[in-house]
Parts: sequence; structure tokens; C-alpha cells
Amino acid sequence: MSAAFEIRPGSAADIPELKAAFLSLHDHHRALSAVALTEPDDRAWAERVRTYEQYFAEDRALLHLARIGARCAGYAFTVLHPGSDDTFLLGAGYAELYTLAVVPESRGLGIGTALLDVVDAALADAAIPNLTVAVMAQNDAAIRLYRRRGLVPGELVMYRIGGGMASPPDS
Repeated sequence: MSAAFEIRPGSAADIPELKAAFLSLHDHHRALSAVALTEPDDRAWAERVRTYEQYFAEDRALLHLARIGARCAGYAFTVLHPGSDDTFLLGAGYAELYTLAVVPESRGLGIGTALLDVVDAALADAAIPNLTVAVMAQNDAAIRLYRRRGLVPGELVMYRIGGGMASPPDS
């Protein structure tokens, strides 16, 4: 059985509704990443809220929320960057898909794809053809999704935190 969902633009006032979706993504990343994530969840969420609020304050944020009934089933948060990147030729401006999250009970309904469709349409309306997205190295499903949408790997970010050696999560 599939639930009907709707997608609408959001604003800074909607940020509190994103918590469950963000924390489910954070938990998923925790299971994938060889690098320790911000802990505990409340701290990670508080830091993400500050980041989102800052981008809204700078008028550089696009938020799209997917809803099933009254509840947030997922969201896409996109950051607009003026100017080109210093490494890649990204034109007069580009967008960064900062977060794409769907709550576990709503996965498999096409919400992630629909959110990306809306982001792509918003970027086309704003004449922003270039998009970047960072993906956890072991997040094979997300990598496949982004590849199907025409994104290709451009760089790999590696970490050494505190001088220690990171090790892969248990398989």
C-alpha cells in the first residue's frame, strides 16, 4: 500500500518539522561512515538547525518538504552559491543539495525522487544549471540515485580527525 504525499516549498519557520527526518539520516550515516559523526543526536540537530538558519538568513536556502497528511515524510535542503567554485567550472552560481532525507517509514514511495524533481525544477526556474551533492562514501543507494540523475563523482573528501586512524564500520 502506498501513501499519497505532497511536496511544498518551506521556510525557516518549518525547520523544527525536519528533526525526525534529519535524525533518521544521521542514524543512517552513522551506520555507514568510517568517520565518527557529531554526537549526541541533540547536538547534531542543534548544529544543523544553526546551519539551516544561517543559510536562510543569507537568503541562500531552498527548502522543499514532502508531507503525508500533516507529517513531514522527508525534505530537500538546497544551498545557493554565488559565483563559481575554485576547482570546478560551475559558472556564475551553483546549487548544493545539502540534505536529502526521507523518514524510514516513508522510504520506497518515490519521495526522494520527487523531492529531487522539485529541486531540479526550482533550479531551472532560477537559471542555475549546476548542482553538487556530497554523499557518504558507503551510501551505495544514494550514489546510484544521484548517478541516475546525471551527477558524477568530482572529488572524494577524506578525513583524519585528531591524528587517529579511522577504520571502516563493522560489516
